[in-house]
Amino acid sequence: MKLLHVGAFPFPGPQDAPVYLAGLTRALAQAGHHVVLVCDHAGGGKVATEVDVARAQRLPTHWGRAAADVALARSVHRQLGRRRFDMLHVHGARAPLLAWLSRLARRHGVPVVVNQSLTPGSVTPAGMAARLGGGAVAVCARGRDALAHRGIRQIALIRPGLDPVDLVDVDDKRARQRWDLGTRAWIAATDGPGLSGLASAVARLGETGLLVVSDRASEHDERTWDRGGLPAERRRFVAVSDVVEWAEALAVGQVFVGTAGSAEGFPMALLHALGLGRPAVLTKDAMQPVAGVVGCDEADVVQMSAVLGRLLGDRAEREALGQAGWQDVRGRWSWTGRAAELTEFYEHILA
Repeated sequence: MKLLHVGAFPFPGPQDAPVYLAGLTRALAQAGHHVVLVCDHAGGGKVATEVDVARAQRLPTHWGRAAADVALARSVHRQLGRRRFDMLHVHGARAPLLAWLSRLARRHGVPVVVNQSLTPGSVTPAGMAARLGGGAVAVCARGRDALAHRGIRQIALIRPGLDPVDLVDVDDKRARQRWDLGTRAWIAATDGPGLSGLASAVARLGETGLLVVSDRASEHDERTWDRGGLPAERRRFVAVSDVVEWAEALAVGQVFVGTAGSAEGFPMALLHALGLGRPAVLTKDAMQPVAGVVGCDEADVVQMSAVLGRLLGDRAEREALGQAGWQDVRGRWSWTGRAAELTEFYEHILA
């Protein structure tokens, strides 16, 4: 098939959306599809050579998202005018851009598929676009149910995947040197809701530190940690510029923690941490059907601290969970499998 994917964000990058898009489009291309990806200006990191990337005009940042969407729509219009595509698949677009792209697709007779974002509260844009004509892709079961509740009939559940090749050169020692993390034991997490409770839980764990990995610097997060009672020397916020740095920072953690905020999305860092052999602790709202994960109540700081303390103190349990997660992720959560699932959905829409 000839597939036109659209990413309304800088690409590539260490954020969930570009990591998902990079893995999915690469796997589709490796499966024999011709994939063209239209996206915003360049992010950080390498782009798969199997995918043809067409970037929208780079505009001054102060022009805002609306201007960037206009540039993106123009790029899509040019691609649709150059060749015949079998499917237009949109990621991360807001309502006005979705409407424009849907009109362009109808004009050229191309079905539209819209991906639910990996962040919470993201089902409405996907649902709106699906109603304009086409299908929707959910990244987790809760997202699929929310889309179905909005009356969307053609829905595919395409969870994120992982390509082990992306983790071959990951070196946690290099990350410790890069950010001067020393030899301290660290709990790894990504920035977002729930950091205050997590910081309070880690504060109870002796000299263990909390390492929060993000694609941007944020003073707000530092103030949140202060309220958690975690001393300054035991908290670090590292801003990464590409996927390699992101994975290496996660590898420093002996345990990965995913907090609330993923109820309708999916924490991409979870698969990378498990793929590196690190066990994960997820709060109830963030739970996903994958091995190597222990659940806890985010509102119960004492319980969370006890769970983390047990894993840090029991190397055998930590390694057993890490091994189970490693095997599950590399077996059931491959991007190759996700590409096959998505191809089947495309064929269903085209039938």
